[in-house]
Amino acid sequence: MTRINENAYIGESGYKLKDIITHEYCVATTTYAQTISSNYFVNLNQFDRKKGNFTLSNGGIKIGAGIHHIRVSGAVFIDGWPASSYYLWTRIFKNNTCVSSMINGGTSSYLTGSVPNTIIEVQENDVIKIMADCGGGGSIRAYGDNTWLCIEKID
Repeated sequence: MTRINENAYIGESGYKLKDIITHEYCVATTTYAQTISSNYFVNLNQFDRKKGNFTLSNGGIKIGAGIHHIRVSGAVFIDGWPASSYYLWTRIFKNNTCVSSMINGGTSSYLTGSVPNTIIEVQENDVIKIMADCGGGGSIRAYGDNTWLCIEKID
């Protein structure tokens, strides 16, 4: 394969191949601690990293035009995890529908609930949010290494 420029190559067959892949992503987080309760949507209020057609909307991430499938993952770090709580159920929602979830438990005063990579279909103006569900209390720790929601555009 012979390189013509940074985006174009000529393959062995003589055809020009062009890299048309654009990588779009965002990681949203919160800048302040939030008290967790049952079915609590984390209020994400800043982008830690962003490249692409995403905006913040009502504590979540709004999908922009031209995005059809995304890979989404997230984590919520709880500080002051109460001994009386048995679980932290972390869920990712598209609009009002849960699209992925994971349940975690622990016995120390710190607990991270995470949701692994999930690929979902989306359309413009869908809003993706992360929920922390624990009736026992505790506080959501702020900033990107602790509590975050990540979206990568697939197509």
